Amino acid sequence: MPTDLNAVTPGEDPWGDKKWKSDANGEATGDFIIPAEELGASAASALGRVVIVHNNAGGKIGCAVLLPGTGQGLASNGQCGAVVTGGHYDPKNKCGGSSNKQGKTDKWGNLICSAELTAGYSDRCRKEQANCEVGDQSGKMDKLVVVAETNTVLQRFRDKMLPNIGKLESRSLVLHCCDEDGSCKERIACANLVKSKGDTLKATFHDDQIEASITVRPIKGRRRQAIWKAKFEHFDSGLCPSGLLNWHVHQTSGEGLGTAQCGPDKTGGHYDPRNKCGPASDKQGKTDEHGDLICSEAFTQGYSGRCGGPSKKEQRGCEVGDQSGKTGKIKALKFSVNRDQKSLTDASMRFIGDLEGKSLVLHCCDAAGSCKERIACAILE
Repeated sequence: MPTDLNAVTPGEDPWGDKKWKSDANGEATGDFIIPAEELGASAASALGRVVIVHNNAGGKIGCAVLLPGTGQGLASNGQCGAVVTGGHYDPKNKCGGSSNKQGKTDKWGNLICSAELTAGYSDRCRKEQANCEVGDQSGKMDKLVVVAETNTVLQRFRDKMLPNIGKLESRSLVLHCCDEDGSCKERIACANLVKSKGDTLKATFHDDQIEASITVRPIKGRRRQAIWKAKFEHFDSGLCPSGLLNWHVHQTSGEGLGTAQCGPDKTGGHYDPRNKCGPASDKQGKTDEHGDLICSEAFTQGYSGRCGGPSKKEQRGCEVGDQSGKTGKIKALKFSVNRDQKSLTDASMRFIGDLEGKSLVLHCCDAAGSCKERIACAILE
């Protein structure tokens, strides 16, 4: 796809030396950047053109049209500009200043977004979500606030004016930086909206000593409750002689056996977004915005008395990631012999999607009930 249609040598074609290499499955991923000066034109000049992929013999094996609307990365790397992600998604022609309908005409040749309609957008959108562009999330709901670089903050917004969510797939969510007076212009980052894998997550343990899977899914009609299912095909007692396992969702991803793969430096502490503060909570040692410890010593010492039991009230005192505290230990040897699939009700669960990419860690318990050693971990995905 040379800029100069009269290019006759590879040296004249900025795409000529760009190659891809597939793996054993025939899949290839990667990226490259062609600067505007090398392209010989603006990036926008490439939009609407066809990119053709050739095999190593020179044969054409695939093609696709370059279109705006998707972007992934940082604006500083040229990934999120208007020529890449386009304007705000505006299928209902609400016509904000950055609407993707700006400059476009209807079938009669009239501008869809007149100057008058555009000028009144802010007042209309501020009064009611129905007057906002579908893609103007901050206009409909409010700005996102990043409290600190090291903190994980969950902010929830209710979008009352959203059509079929499937129509957002493959579009970009773009973040703009706002100054103190509320002016927001600079694009700083963007990411593609992709279809969710579904509402069920699975951790798969696959090794000579353990063959098991643990899944979690929400319970329909029951707010913030979930069902965990543990299935053990094989469990070597050498991993844990008692076969009794504590199990938790840990903050970061890890996969494998033993401390080397599943230790605190790999998987972190228990996932604890509600600050319930068990001894292994990921909030241990962290401070709040006032500089005070989130998990005080006295509060941590009272954790076992607050957490435990089958009812929602009893489980409410547990960390979200303390599955054994909420639902009991897993009997791995019994499961592997009888090929049982055990279902356990988690009556205090946040959104299942929040667990994706975190680790499910198994701890070995001794006959006295002490559970410390991390024997295996797998990623929830």
